[in-house]
Amino acid sequence: MPDSPSAASDVEVARSFGDLVSRWELGDPFSILVLIAGAVYMFGLMRLSARANASPLESKRVYAGVAGFAALYIALAGPFDAFAAEAFWLHMIQHLVISMIGAPLLLLASPMPAYLWAMPETVRLGAGELFREDAPVKRLLRWLIDPRITVPLFIGTLYAWHAPWLFSAALSNDSVHYLQHLTFFVSAALFWWPIIGPAPVRSKLSYPQRLVYLLLVVTPTAVLASIITMSRSVIYEEYLSTPMHWNMTALEDQTMAGLILWIPGNALYLAGLTAIFFTWASKESKEAVTASRKPVRRRGPKPQRGGTLQKPPDGDLN
Repeated sequence: MPDSPSAASDVEVARSFGDLVSRWELGDPFSILVLIAGAVYMFGLMRLSARANASPLESKRVYAGVAGFAALYIALAGPFDAFAAEAFWLHMIQHLVISMIGAPLLLLASPMPAYLWAMPETVRLGAGELFREDAPVKRLLRWLIDPRITVPLFIGTLYAWHAPWLFSAALSNDSVHYLQHLTFFVSAALFWWPIIGPAPVRSKLSYPQRLVYLLLVVTPTAVLASIITMSRSVIYEEYLSTPMHWNMTALEDQTMAGLILWIPGNALYLAGLTAIFFTWASKESKEAVTASRKPVRRRGPKPQRGGTLQKPPDGDLN
């Protein structure tokens, strides 16, 4: 990411899709951390699979993990980051990929067992102790994923970083920009945790509660998106001095960013609601089938006091 908008103004103006996909920031520190985290995950997964005598590619969680790391790497090293200080709409896509795609996919992968198996045995056993039921770390994590914490934290992080002065600080200072990425990812991971419920702390929310929980953030996100979309002036003035990529003015760029937060953003919430509903329906269906297959114990006629059986009345099927 450029250090300032003035530095961004020296960059050649992008006019085509090729100009978009050709620019990468491979030296971004966070993207390197993502690569390292992904490599450690795969190493631990291989060790865990070898012990279980199974193929690591047999689980859907593995595909979710690979997709999650890939999404984060593209968001942090790809064109979204390279153009972040020059095109607001690409900056918005970057944030959505981090918080709405990368974070939930990694939770779906439930990577904790793989990371534990990537460690030496002595370290693995010690780390396992940290996640005992009564361990302080597990109690802290259980508190952090309480919906009364996660919803305000997720929405508060979204609104705080779109305050003009704080957003401008992230555009002009790399360290603040990295902090922005970190807080977006952490708040998103904590928010999605009660919905997905990976190890080591499973979700206590029922499926109807998960639907309501996810619906709680739809309206606040839409409100922020509408403010950005419908504003008749440029909110973040740094974008006034950046190149007009794809012949978009700063106001058009801002409108596009608001629409991206509004429409694709809410579409991702809708996808989450749909997934929860069908998972709930599938579980209910399986439980109904299981219950129907249980043998029914039928009661025979009660014996008389003398020990003989009572004769069933006519028409009664024993």
